[in-house]
Amino acid sequence: FTNLDFLRYDVSDAQLEEAKKGNFNFKTFNLVKKMPSNKLGSYLFRNRGDLTFEDKSQHWGVNDPAVSNGAAYADLDNDGDLDLIVCRNNEPVTLYENNAGKILSANYLRVMLKGRGNNTRSLGSKVRVYSNGTMQLQELYPVRGYQSSVSTELHFGLGNLNRVDSVIIEWPDGSLSRKYDQDVNRLINFDQSDLVAAVSLAGKQLTGSRAWSATQQDFDLKGKFVDITRQSGLGFIHKENAFVDFKGEVLLPYQLSRSGPALAAADVNGDGLPDVFLGGAIEQPSVLYVQNNDGTFVKGTSQPWSTEPVSETVNAIFFDADSDGDQDLYVVSGGNEYGDGSPEYADRLFTNDGKGNFRLSMAVPQMLSSKKAVATGDFDKDGDIDLFIGGQSVPGSFPLAARSYLLRNDSNNGVAVFTDVTAELAPKLLNPGIINDAVWADLNNDGFPELMLAGEWMPLTLYINNGGKLMAPATRSGLETSNGLWCSLTATDIDGDGDTDFIAGNAGLNTQLKASPAEPLEMYVADFDDNGTIDPLICYFIGGKSYPMASRDELLEQMPGLKKKFIYYKDYAASNLQSVLTKAQLKKAEKFTVTGLSSLILYNNGNMNFDTVSLPVTVQFSNLNGVVARDFNNDGKTDLLTAGNFYPYRVQLGRSAASLGSLMVAGKDRSIDAVDPELSQFFATGDVRKMIAIPGSSGLIIVIAKNNGAVQVYRVK
Repeated sequence: FTNLDFLRYDVSDAQLEEAKKGNFNFKTFNLVKKMPSNKLGSYLFRNRGDLTFEDKSQHWGVNDPAVSNGAAYADLDNDGDLDLIVCRNNEPVTLYENNAGKILSANYLRVMLKGRGNNTRSLGSKVRVYSNGTMQLQELYPVRGYQSSVSTELHFGLGNLNRVDSVIIEWPDGSLSRKYDQDVNRLINFDQSDLVAAVSLAGKQLTGSRAWSATQQDFDLKGKFVDITRQSGLGFIHKENAFVDFKGEVLLPYQLSRSGPALAAADVNGDGLPDVFLGGAIEQPSVLYVQNNDGTFVKGTSQPWSTEPVSETVNAIFFDADSDGDQDLYVVSGGNEYGDGSPEYADRLFTNDGKGNFRLSMAVPQMLSSKKAVATGDFDKDGDIDLFIGGQSVPGSFPLAARSYLLRNDSNNGVAVFTDVTAELAPKLLNPGIINDAVWADLNNDGFPELMLAGEWMPLTLYINNGGKLMAPATRSGLETSNGLWCSLTATDIDGDGDTDFIAGNAGLNTQLKASPAEPLEMYVADFDDNGTIDPLICYFIGGKSYPMASRDELLEQMPGLKKKFIYYKDYAASNLQSVLTKAQLKKAEKFTVTGLSSLILYNNGNMNFDTVSLPVTVQFSNLNGVVARDFNNDGKTDLLTAGNFYPYRVQLGRSAASLGSLMVAGKDRSIDAVDPELSQFFATGDVRKMIAIPGSSGLIIVIAKNNGAVQVYRVK
């Protein structure tokens, strides 16, 4: 039942009328028969072969309105293409004849399997068909939804290919069957009983999909990553506190309180081995792990931050704050649990005695607002390390930005002192937006580093450093209209031309949220009903029209005064923002936009200008939160290891959880190709927040921190 007016009003009204008549055993069957229904078109998507799909419903003629609840396909006329059968409520079965084989003169291959024992249909088998450098894979599971099943004969479309290089069957017990150099446009039968001996699939690499490259270089990367989480000693499990942001801010698109854990690494005790700090959630102590000579980790003896678990530790960075030659620790407090101005949002600086013993320093000013980004750099070129700290959203007032801070290092004689000079030297940095990441980089080789910012509902923003002053964003960077939901920023020379490029992580292309310059994601923000609460109304385009994202119930909970305007769900169903708000309300609104959700490479062209290129589609499955840039295949080029996901979206938007992580190998002319994870054996699942690479005694170590989950550790061969 999807008609909410019927469920909420018609049923209850009918029950009340029957009760008035003394009938307290009301049956809804007769009422259900009167329930209104909406006929909708079906959808058919063409696979482009690169892990993306194109809506062909109208072009292929299957979008006629109906109430359909069952479908199956089969080559009913034996012409080599699949016809479609659709069952419809209170209507005849519909048969769609597929004419693709005739129109396109395309080739095909059919495969029929016979299994051993009781599984005669060989359910669960995998069939791979290789032809001209491509691979197609189908698993034999004939069930297709509610009361729908298809034939166990598998059909492979081949286009204009006229030979099949090989067909490989992986039977349910792991044994293999193969046939080579097969003719097309025919049926091939496989009988598992014909196997002379079972051949294990273990150790065999069966890849070649167009989504991943399949060069010899890739095979040199086979098994490049080894999961050593269990033996590493990094047993930290991030445990998010029980807090639901939506209860206080009904119209939030995602929770703001799930930014952790923090992850940072440095050699804190002078033994030449990097150690690892992991930040906890509220009521969970952060932990410093010290690396042993054998590459394992143990908890350090000095843990002064463990006495302050009331703060949400969302970020951290090691640097030499007091210029004494060792690594001190700066810890960022953020989240959305406390009111703005609460002492729990105070950041903390812990100074190191050079042996890994830390003590809390009072060197930083009180900054009692939610923050996340932190970046170190000598912005005034005086020889010591300064700080930029990026603010998040004001708690309870999304998307109003909390303050950001430029802290000048005024330490003297080994005593750390940091001064807030934002208003004086960088006034535009007081409120640059909801900042998730920041990087200092000297882009014009004058010794004064520029500052690049990545944040939500804003463009990637470059602040040029003019002799220690960052007065305004650059206006010719090529990034002025790059509005996105930016979540990470990594500086590297990806094209090897000697300057600094950036990898910018975005929300990706695999969510219900879509955005383009022509059809942007928009958010209108004001206290529309004058009750002292900020109301963020998000709109997105569906079928060429912009609609509010919030449901009627959510909108009325946030703005109860609209109940008279939208008494029924049908009144709100087709409403745009102009019918929700008055012209006066719209006039006072601040507008935020997102024009793209792809994660990008920013190629530095010099003169503070960048070309933007989307990363491969395998990186666009989800948020890009972690990037390690280095040469993984020893060819002299910078490759990228990526990880992501983002679970805290609203329930109706669903988790962004499709990323397994990706290794991307740099090629010629700025090309970059994703390596099949089955080859590299790199799988970074879960709600990844950050990823770093550190040297260990047995090779490079990759540490992956996850929100509300365990740390994952890989060794690079």
